[in-house]
Parts: sequence; C-alpha cells; structure tokens
Amino acid sequence: MAYDCELHEGDDGNFYFLNPIRMLAPDITDSENLYEINGRVFRPEFQTQYCSDELEEGYVLSTWRNPVPCESCDRFITDYEFYYYEKRSVNREKGLIAQLYYCPSCYLRLKPGHGFKVPTEKLIHKVVPFNERKVFWMNIKTGHTSLTKPGKKINLNPDATVIFPEFSEGEEKNYIQKENLGDQNQLLKASKYLRKEVIRQLVVEVDNFDIILKNIREFCVLLHKRGINLRYLGIIATESKHNFVRELCIREMIARSIKALIREGRYFLKKQTGIEQEADAKKFIVYYLNEIFTMKDRDSSTNIWQLLTELVSYWD
Repeated sequence: MAYDCELHEGDDGNFYFLNPIRMLAPDITDSENLYEINGRVFRPEFQTQYCSDELEEGYVLSTWRNPVPCESCDRFITDYEFYYYEKRSVNREKGLIAQLYYCPSCYLRLKPGHGFKVPTEKLIHKVVPFNERKVFWMNIKTGHTSLTKPGKKINLNPDATVIFPEFSEGEEKNYIQKENLGDQNQLLKASKYLRKEVIRQLVVEVDNFDIILKNIREFCVLLHKRGINLRYLGIIATESKHNFVRELCIREMIARSIKALIREGRYFLKKQTGIEQEADAKKFIVYYLNEIFTMKDRDSSTNIWQLLTELVSYWD
C-alpha cells in the first residue's frame, strides 16, 4: 500500500483506503514534460465534464428552430435550403393534408429518375428564414436539446504517465518499460481543451460582462465550477482585456504565494526546532508580513520578495 493512502468514511457508512494522488488525472501541458507534472492534476469538475469530439450516441445536429426530416433519407435537414410540397384540403377547417420536405442532396439524387412521391414541378425551392435558424443538438430518443455538442464522456486515466515494469519472455527475465500512449495522448488533448476552450470561453464571458465579478471569492467558486484550477489565474490575467480583471487575478496570485511562503517557512521552523509554539508561529507570521509590506528598502525584505517572485512565476 502506498504511504500516502488515506482512510475515508463514505456516505454509505463504509471505510475506504484512497490514494488522492491517483484519483485525478495529471494535467500534462506537453509531451516533453510528460513525467514532470509536479502534482498538477485536473479538477474533478473538469474530469466529469470532459468529453471527446465524437458525438454522443442518440444525438443529431439541427440547424432549424423546428427541425423537420427529409422525406427520402429520413434525417433532419441541416441545410438552409430545401424543397417543399404541400397539399391543402378543399375544406378550410381540415387545413393541410400533406407536407413533404426534401434536402438538397436527396433532391439532386432523385431528380434524374423522378423518384419523388409527387411530380417534380410541384416541389418548391425554399430558404429557411433567419429567425428560424438555430444550431443545436437533439436526442431523438429523449428529446433533450443542447446548444453545445454533446460528446462522449471520457474517463481520463490517472496512471497514464506511470511506467509499469513487465518481464520479457525468454530465459532471462528483464524489465520492460510499458507506456500507455493512447491514454497519454488523451491527457494531452484534455489539457489543450482546458486551455484553448474552457478558459478562453470564460475570459470571453468576463470581458463581455456576461459574468459580473463582485469579488475574488465568488470568482474562485466560478472557476472551480467550470473545472478550472486556480493556477490558471495567470493565463486569465494575460488574456483578459480589462485592467480590473488582471488586477483581481494578480492580487490573488500574490496572496496565495504569500500563504505558501509562510506555510513553507513554518514547516522548516518546526523541522529545525522539533516543536511549534503558537506564540512563535504568530511572531513568525507577523515578521513575514512586516517584511513583505514594509515601505523601507532593506535586504531582508528584498530577499523575501525575490522568493515571492519565484513562487508567482509558477502560476500559468
């Protein structure tokens, strides 16, 4: 059993040994640093939301607000041009007796042999009005609709970057390093999708004021709901076009770097002395804060800010 396993009690009352490091998949930025991830993992919200480019089974694309199927191929017409036939009853109360729709491809395929259910000259060429155009995906079984493409759910492998040893066949048993290239490529795609799609979409919404940022706490909650790690505040600050967004992100990056610096300093203090008194911890924290926010130019403050600069540079 790994040394970093933890014992947790589940909602069902049972106890489970879990290895937190291997519960979430590593966030790989590029193939060159495949095995140097330094504990960077995807958030659970992102892993549960991440899908492949392949369309989920049962969904079809529609470009009409009220989609209609083609009379020949029986698929929803996605073109904005179509061929239409209608027959009305002599009795006005009965209204339409028949309506036929043909997509352009089926029309061109059937026209030479006149394979329509009605005479060709009775088919009218029409164009979908702009107010009736709407792109969405619909589940033909359940009727559920989605404005974003519903892709197949993908289970990202937390052990994709782990090299498992195997014995070679033969008289001499030697270790062979086995790599899971398929799962590694999936991790690279997921990381690219997070940066190029999820984060970029968030920045667009913030810049267009579709999202109103009241304070950093609400912003952090929003980032977590979108599956975005706070380490990407640097990317958000870089890509946003508003100064107040950049200032909000940079302040949080500095504040978290200060907390990390103080936490690391207290750890070394406890390691050297063997004990940690509450009074000593308070003095230590006050000393760091004074050195960080002092207006005086002194070596101790400069050294601490150099450490902070290194910590801030780790943010993406």
